[in-house]
Amino acid sequence: MRAGCLPSLALALAAGLLLTLVSCGLSPSESPAPSPSPPVNERGNSSGNIANYGLVASQGDTLYYCNVSDGYRLWAMSIDGGDKRRLNDDISQYINVIGDTVYYSNGSDGNRLYAIGTDGKNRRALNDARSYYINALGGRLYYRNDSKGGMLYTVRADGSGNRMLAGTDSRFIGVSGEKIYYLGGGADGGLLNVMSLDGGDNKAERGFTAGFLVSEGEDIFFTNRLAGNSIYAMSVNGGTRRRLNEDDSDYVNASGGKVFYVNYGDGGKLYSMNADGTNRRLLCGDETRFINVANDRLYYRNYSDGGKLYTIRLDGSDKQELNEYAHTPSAPPPPPAGRGNTSGNITNGGIVAEYGGRLYYHDDTSGTLCSMRLDGTDRREVCGDEARYINVMDGVIYYQNRSDRNRLYCVDTDGKNRRKLCDDPSWYINVLENGIYYVNYDDNERIYAMNPDGSERRFLNLDRSWYLCVEGDTIYYVNPGDGLTPRAMNLDGSNKRKLGGDSVADMVVSGGSIFYADARDGYKLYAMDTDGTNRRLLDGGHTRYVNAEGGTVYYCDYSLGALSAVNADGTGKREVASGEYYDISIAAGRFFCFEGGSGRAYTMNLDGSDGRIGY
Repeated sequence: MRAGCLPSLALALAAGLLLTLVSCGLSPSESPAPSPSPPVNERGNSSGNIANYGLVASQGDTLYYCNVSDGYRLWAMSIDGGDKRRLNDDISQYINVIGDTVYYSNGSDGNRLYAIGTDGKNRRALNDARSYYINALGGRLYYRNDSKGGMLYTVRADGSGNRMLAGTDSRFIGVSGEKIYYLGGGADGGLLNVMSLDGGDNKAERGFTAGFLVSEGEDIFFTNRLAGNSIYAMSVNGGTRRRLNEDDSDYVNASGGKVFYVNYGDGGKLYSMNADGTNRRLLCGDETRFINVANDRLYYRNYSDGGKLYTIRLDGSDKQELNEYAHTPSAPPPPPAGRGNTSGNITNGGIVAEYGGRLYYHDDTSGTLCSMRLDGTDRREVCGDEARYINVMDGVIYYQNRSDRNRLYCVDTDGKNRRKLCDDPSWYINVLENGIYYVNYDDNERIYAMNPDGSERRFLNLDRSWYLCVEGDTIYYVNPGDGLTPRAMNLDGSNKRKLGGDSVADMVVSGGSIFYADARDGYKLYAMDTDGTNRRLLDGGHTRYVNAEGGTVYYCDYSLGALSAVNADGTGKREVASGEYYDISIAAGRFFCFEGGSGRAYTMNLDGSDGRIGY
C-alpha cells in the first residue's frame, strides 16, 4: 500500500467509529463505564492466620482453603459457598493469595514454597527449602527456612533473590507495617524479636517467654509462658505490655478489634474478647485448634469431630462444617465406626493414641502409661503399667500390659477402675465399637475376639497371624506360617481368603489400600487394593515400619537412613527427617516413634520439623 493512502483510511475508520457511537446512543464524547477491577490483596494473608497454619485466605469474594476432608488439598469457592473447585493435588498450608497467584507450603514436595494461579494453572516451585510461616506482601515472600536451621529468609514472588534476613531460629513470623517480628526458637526459647524489612535493626523484647504470637495493626498479641499462657498485648514498636486475660490460652488470632483463642482451662473451647481484654466470652464448645479469620467468619479445626474444618460467624452463630457451608453436591460418606486407634499405629506397637484432646502414651522415662494435652502440657500418669497397643474409646484405655506378661487390660482415662480383661498374652490389639480383636500369643498366634467388656471371648482362625488390621467389616493379617502371605476374612472368621503372593514384612490398611514391604523383593514398598488386586510399586528402597494417614504413606527407608513419605499413588516421594526411626505412630499431626541410634522416644511434626527427644 502506498503511504498516500493512509490519511483516507484513517478518515474512513474515524467515520465508522462515529456511526457506531451514534447507533449505540452515545455521543463521541461519551464512552461506556469501565468494569470495576476485581480487588487485589496487598498482602497474601493475615499474620494471625499464618500463625495458625494459614488454612484459609480470601481475596474479594473468593475463599482459598486447605480442604482437610480432601487430603489437605488447595480448594477455592465463593464466600457464599458456591463455585467450589479444587486447584491442586498438593498438601497445602500457609496459604497466601495476591492477584492471580496463590502461594503455599507444599507438604507433598518436602514443604517447598510453591505458587499456582488462582485458576489452578502454572503451578511451580519457588525454592528448594522446607518453608513455613509464609508471609507474602510487597512483591516478596518472608518465611522460616527449616532446611537452614529455621532461619528467617525472604525471596521475590518470582522465586529470585532468595536471601537470609535473620541467622537465628524463627517461629510465628509476621509482618506489620515496616516491621518483621518473630519468636526466637532453639536456645532463645520464646524470645520476641522485631526488625526492619531488610533484616536490620533487630531488637529483642525481654522479660517474658512467648508461646504464640500474632499481630493486628500496630499491636502484637502473645501468650506468656511465665504467666500461665495468659494473653498479653504490646505495640509492635515495643513499650508497655498489657495482660488481657487469665486463661491458659493457645492458637491466638486477632481481627477487627477482637482476639480469638483456645482456652485450655475450659477443655480447649473457642473464646473471644476485645483487644483490651474486656467482653471475654465463650463462642463455641468444640475442642478447637488452628483459628483462622476471613470474610467476617472464623474457620477452625474441630477436634470434637475428628479435626474437620468448621466455620462460624465472629459472634459464634451459624456453625457449620465447611463442606456443608460450601454446598457440597453429594452427601458426605458415613463416619467410620468408632475405634480406639488406627490400624497403622497398632501395627507399629500402638505406643500412642489420641482421644478427647489428649494423648495417651507409653512414657519411656518412667515406663508407665501416661497422658498429656495435644500441645504436650498437663502431663500426668494414668497408671503404673508399662503399656503397648494402646487404644482409647468411650473413656476407657485398652492396652497390652507388659507389667503382667502382656495380658490385655483396661483402665478409665482418669486412672480408675483398672481391670484385666483376659489372661491371654495379647498382641496387635484393635478396639472397635463391635469388639476387641487381638492375636493370642499363647495359642500359636491365632486371632481372638471379645466384647469390649471382656465377655464372649472367641477363637476366629487357625492361621498364625501378624500385623492384624481391622478395617470396616474385614480383618486383615499376615500368615507367617505360609511365607508371610497377606490374608483377609470377615469379622466372624468366615470367608477367609489369600491376597496375592507377596511376602509381607510390615503392613497397614488405609483409605481402601494395603501398604506393605515385600520381603521377597528387597523390602520395597508396595500397595494393592484391599481385594488383593492392582498391586503397584511405590518405592524401591528398603522399607520398614509402614504407616499411613491422609493419603500419605510414611516409613523408614533404610536405603537412605531416613524417615520418608510418598503419596498413596507413588508420587511425591520425599525425605521427612534423616536418621532411622522405628515403631512409627501418628497422632495430633505428629510422629511418635523411637530413634534408631539411642532407642529413645522421639517426636516431630509430620513434615519433620520440631523434632525432639522424648514425647
